[in-house]
Amino acid sequence: MNIQEAFVLGHHYCQKPKNEKSRKITDLFIDVNRTYVWASYRKGFPSFEGRQLQSDRGWGCVVRSMQMMLAEALKRHFRLVEEQSEKQDSSALFRYNIIKNIFDNEQSPFSLHNICKQASITGNKIGVWFSPSEAGIAIENLTHKSCSSELPNIIVIKDMTLNKMYQIQ
Repeated sequence: MNIQEAFVLGHHYCQKPKNEKSRKITDLFIDVNRTYVWASYRKGFPSFEGRQLQSDRGWGCVVRSMQMMLAEALKRHFRLVEEQSEKQDSSALFRYNIIKNIFDNEQSPFSLHNICKQASITGNKIGVWFSPSEAGIAIENLTHKSCSSELPNIIVIKDMTLNKMYQIQ
């Protein structure tokens, strides 16, 4: 397959003519793909209180998708903060500081466990598929409960887009 152009999260990648020095667009796409946080089904994570769930396969897809979207939003937020403060973390440390928010444990603010617990307050059952709005509202509520001053406030818009809420000064 010879791909000539691709769009990935608003970035346009176009194959240069053969006489120009360039990499294959598929190689560029793979490099860009490596920069995103991927959260997929897990097994063997700590159990939920009173539940014997061994995996989130079959019910955790929306939660994992929301975690990936949140991680991307946090990356963009913290990059902006870094640029404004001229403080540059190493790439690995920066990535760890984003991913630690979605680890599968109760200490991570946006873990599968905390999202499920938050959603269960409004009647969702742990181990059952969540709608995007249910997962989004759980994440929004978790940001309001977070003790971390580093995390931005998040609001869920009707179309389920996660945004940083800015104060007008």
